[in-house]
This record gives sequence, C-alpha cells and structure tokens, in this order.
Amino acid sequence: MGRCRDRFLRPPLLRHRQYRFRERAHEVSPSAIRRAVINAMALGLLWACLPILFYLDPTPSNQMLSISIAAGMICVAAFSLASIPPAALGFVLPLAGTGLASFFLRGGADPFLVMMLTAALALTLQRAIYSYHDQLIKKVVDRATAEEHARKDALTGLLNRKGFEEYINEKAVEPMKRHGKGFTVMYLDLDDFKLINDTFGHVAGDELLRRVAERLSNSVRPEDCVARLGGDEFGIIGCEITDPRVAGVIADRIIRALEAPVYISGKPVLCRTSIGIALAPADGEDAASIIKNADLALYFAKRNKRGDFAFFRSEVDERVQARKKIGQSLRGALERDQFYLEYQPIYSTINKRVTGFEALLRWAHPEYGRIAPSDFIPLAEELGLIQDIGEWVIESACQALAEWPEDVRISVNFSPLQLKSPTLVQFTLDALERHGIRTSRFEIEVTESVSMEGDAKSLAVLETFQANGISIALDDFGTGFSSLAHVCMLPISRIKIDRSFVASCLTSPQSLAVIQAITGLARSLRLEVVAEGVETLAQYHMIASHGCEEIQGFLLSPSLSRADATKMANQAEPVLRRWRKTLTMRLCKVRNRHQCRACLPPWREPRADRRSSSSVSSTYPPAS
Repeated sequence: MGRCRDRFLRPPLLRHRQYRFRERAHEVSPSAIRRAVINAMALGLLWACLPILFYLDPTPSNQMLSISIAAGMICVAAFSLASIPPAALGFVLPLAGTGLASFFLRGGADPFLVMMLTAALALTLQRAIYSYHDQLIKKVVDRATAEEHARKDALTGLLNRKGFEEYINEKAVEPMKRHGKGFTVMYLDLDDFKLINDTFGHVAGDELLRRVAERLSNSVRPEDCVARLGGDEFGIIGCEITDPRVAGVIADRIIRALEAPVYISGKPVLCRTSIGIALAPADGEDAASIIKNADLALYFAKRNKRGDFAFFRSEVDERVQARKKIGQSLRGALERDQFYLEYQPIYSTINKRVTGFEALLRWAHPEYGRIAPSDFIPLAEELGLIQDIGEWVIESACQALAEWPEDVRISVNFSPLQLKSPTLVQFTLDALERHGIRTSRFEIEVTESVSMEGDAKSLAVLETFQANGISIALDDFGTGFSSLAHVCMLPISRIKIDRSFVASCLTSPQSLAVIQAITGLARSLRLEVVAEGVETLAQYHMIASHGCEEIQGFLLSPSLSRADATKMANQAEPVLRRWRKTLTMRLCKVRNRHQCRACLPPWREPRADRRSSSSVSSTYPPAS
C-alpha cells in the first residue's frame, strides 16, 4: 500500500520540486548573477583556446576531437548553468565562436561538425528558455497588471490622479493641439465629508464614495472620463465641450444627482458637492495649467457658496496669489510684532457696569493694511501656526487682565485646532499663575464646530479647563449647525447670541422668537446669555427686557486698545451713562434744540413721547 502511494505521489512531488527549482532560480540576487556571468565568461575564454590549439594540427582526428570537446562543454554548460542563462551564454559563446572560426579558417568544412556545434547552441538556448519562460510570462503579465492598477482607484474602480493626468494628455490635450478640439475639466469634492466620515464611520464613508462614483458615471456621457483624485475629490473630463452653458448644465445635473440622500445601512446620508470648471483652450493649453485652474475654480466655489459650481476667472487666480502672499507673510508676523489685540467691552444689563472684555486678534500687514481674522485665521490653521499665535494671544490677554479690577474678566477665542494641543491647558494655567490672575476671570470662547467634529480630545481639554475654574462660552449660537445636542455636549457656562438675530430683533418676529427661545433655554439650563452686536438703544431695551444678562456691541464702544480698555475697566461710572452725557454734548447746535428731533437721543425726547413709548424703555437706567 505504501509503494502504491509513493508511485502515485512521486510525479506530483517531482513536478513540485522542479517548480520550486525554477522559483529559486528566479530568486537569485542580481549580485550573484553578475559574479556568475563574470566567472563563466572567464572559464569560457580559457576553454575557447582548446579549438585553436587542436586546429593547429590539420589532421581530421584532431579537428573532430576539438569539435566534440567544444560541443560537449556547451552541452554541460546548458544543463549546469541553466538556472542562470546569462552565465550559460557567457560560457558558451566564446567556446562556440572560436571553434567555428578556427574550423572555417582552416578550410575543412565538415557539415557534421557544424551541426554538432549548432545543436549544442540550440540546446543551451532551449534550456534557458525552458527554465525562464514561465517567469518571463509572469513578469509580463504582472507588469501589465501593475500598470493597469497604478492608473485605477482600488475603491471606486475609476481612474486615479495618475490615470486622470495621462488621459488628459493623450485623449484631450493632443487632439486639441492637432485638430483644435477643446474640452472641459471639472474638479469637485464633497462638502462636509469629514463630518460624515466621523459620524457614520470609515466603512460608511467608503460606501458613500462608491455610490458617488456610480452617480457621477451615470451623470456624464460615455465618452467622458470620471476619476477619483484622492480622498473625496473627483475629476471629470468632458471631451469636445467648450460652451460654458453646456458645462453649466452638466455641472447642475451632477449637483442634483448627488443631492439625493444615499442610504447606508438603512440610514439616509445627505451629500452635497461644489464644482470648479475650467475650459480649454481658454483657461489653459496644457494639462498642468488646466488642472490648476479647475482646482482654483473649485476653491472659489467653496468660498462663495457651497453646493454650487463656479467657472475659472482670472480674478480667482489673483485672489489665490494674494492669499499665498498673505500666507508667506503670516509665517513671520509674530517675529515682526505685527499682531495686536483689541478689546470689546461686555456690559451687564443688571449691574449697569462693564464686566469683561472680549480679546480680538488683529493683524496690521505692511502691504495690505488691516486683515480680518476671518481671512488669516484659516491660513494660520492650514500652515500650522495657530498654536504659536494662540499662545501669544493668551499671554497678551493675561498681561492686560492683570491691570484690570478683580471683577472684570476677559474672553479669548480658541480655534478647534488649538484644543488638540496637549500643552494648551498647562500653558494657560502657567500664564494665569505667572500674572497672578484667578482662573475664574479667564473665559474661553469656542464655536459649535468643536462638538461637530466629535473629537474626544478637544472635549476632554474643555472639561479640564472647566475643572480648573475657567469658564467656557459658546460663541455665535443660533447659526450654522446649531443644535441642543451641542449645548448638552460641551461643558459651557455661557451662550452668546449671534449678532444677526440682534440686528433684526426689532423688525423680524422670527429673530425675536429665536432670542426668546435662547434666553429661556439658558435659564432652564442655568446658563448666562450674552447678546452680540447691540448697536442701538432700542435693541438694548428689547434684549434686556427678555432677560439677557450681558451685551456687547457698538452701543457701548467699538473695540478698544489696551490703554483705553484699562481706562474703561477702572472707571466707576456706568458706561452707558457716560456715553449718554458725551452724546448730549455733541448734539448739533440749533436755535431750538428740542425741535431738532433727528438729533435728539431717546432720553431727551419730550416727556409725552416717552410716556407713549413702549414699556421696554423702563429697563434702561435713569439719567443722573
């Protein structure tokens, strides 16, 4: 039974050993092959002298012996060096060459001897091909497969960035140069994809990208090209499309196709996209410039209005170039002392006094003048400078706070990226201790994006701040993605009503209803409320009547320098009372001042008008 088993198993085992032999032969290192070829050529040159020596004696027996030895050595090399064909050829060629050369030069052309050498050479080549044919075929197939995979995205099956660029050059740019046929390039990415990815998980994010790829492929013509360029970025090449109206129709079709909810694991996921469009040859005559301009158009579309498309314009490039210059200047702004802080007063409607200041970062650029924080803060986050700038703001705010009374606090805006720093808490506490300031006088202002990003580290940092006595305010509440979940998730002690609701609280019942809802929610959660952007006394009356404890805005003062803020913080007289006296002194000088109704402030109106005014005015503090 054992012999039968061996008889049946021996051929497969033999074939396996032969296959492993070829595999090991394929795995020989390049340095070993190089040494084997050199040694084989040296040995072949030594053996090549043998035919010459034998052919010096023209007897047929010597010639036959010479050819037989040469053919035999060639056959031996064919089998012994078959695992390294270059070494076999290096040994065989000198031997065969000298043998044939000496044979023909002596004039004894015997066909049998020539056939012996030819057969030996053929045997060597056949042995080399047999040993390496499967590896050669495998190499060719693997190389073709690797090139194909290198041009395609593994997740969606679309072309990747490399394939996209090659397609533009081969199928779009070259025909345009030869036949003058233009084309369109569209760049698009998904809005808030990171939020979707963090909320539903990376598996759901991958599934969403696959669904988006399918919808994009179904929204374009068969001759157009769709590619995934990386992450949530996609590219589309519309061949022979040069009319902006046609490109706009296609872009609008894509936006509407992606607006429909995508159901992943039974849950609807809303996905929106922004598209940048560049037309060739108007916006570029080579692949690099067209791709760059389409990317700039996408940047412009996301800056202006998300969920829409935009065409490339020359002014877009100018804005981007200016932004790059600002980014370059931003790197050395701290060293050149170009940053400074201004302080916006916060007024208590209950105590009728200044209770704090909000520190506002400003940048005085030597070429562009004052640059708004909304322009350079995102740049600082992209360039990784927000941590250094944030530490400078904390230190400067603590220096100003040390000069103010003990009942005045300061509020500092923190970027979500700042909260990711592991040294932020300790740096802030050290700065407060260094200047002798109680932690209760320092307040952090954050936006709802902190909770939207769902970063556990950021939430832990805020909880650490709160545990050390530093209060936290939720800024711009009521706008963006406002949700009661954010109020419950973040460890806040104060809510700041956005200025857009305050500005329209007298004319829009909806804005007033939002203010009432926010103040009622704050009372239920035992949170304080600050109204931003209060600019008129009527707005002050309305806000105060609905239980808002604090206000800030131009009604009190514009943002002040450090010296003016220190002066205001140390004055004992209520701010609104001082402001009222100053404005009364600046009234236009007319003969009958009480008839100049356009210039009179509300507190100088005739008593009859004041009696007929709304009861809200009774909340305003009486004049001294």
